[in-house]
Amino acid sequence: MTTITEVIAATADDGFVREEHMYGSFSSSAFTSTNDEMKVGYDVDGMGMLEKFFWSFLRFTTIDIAQGANIVSAKIQMKHSNFESNSEGESVSISAEDVDDASAPSNGSDVIDATLTSASVSWTIPSMSGGTYYDSSDITSVIQEIVNRPGWSANNDINIILHSSSTGA
Repeated sequence: MTTITEVIAATADDGFVREEHMYGSFSSSAFTSTNDEMKVGYDVDGMGMLEKFFWSFLRFTTIDIAQGANIVSAKIQMKHSNFESNSEGESVSISAEDVDDASAPSNGSDVIDATLTSASVSWTIPSMSGGTYYDSSDITSVIQEIVNRPGWSANNDINIILHSSSTGA
């Protein structure tokens, strides 16, 4: 069995989109890919007027896995910073962009409107401490769906997308 470890290669390969809704209607969106930070989940102000939905993306480049290879295990490992940590207990859905060779997102629509794999995995965000590494739920089915695509070939790129699943976003 071969183990492959992939690391985000460039700043533009990870980030998040914040979508805000005021009184249930879309109000604004912001795209961030200029730092080593992602946000996931859902947040609402104390009065329930302003909701924020976070969509995060992680683009892994030059994945050396042959088309149709059998994936035995896959996960995402992330290090928690001391920045905002209000997503404890939040359920997020982990999917991949359903393409053969993913490009780095350049705006919010590239993330929010991406066609996603039919395979997705739910992950409940644990209580986190700054500086500690955390593993996602097993995403084998998501990665398997991508490498099974007829157009997939070794050294293609994969976009993993995380978004709130407990709020219907």
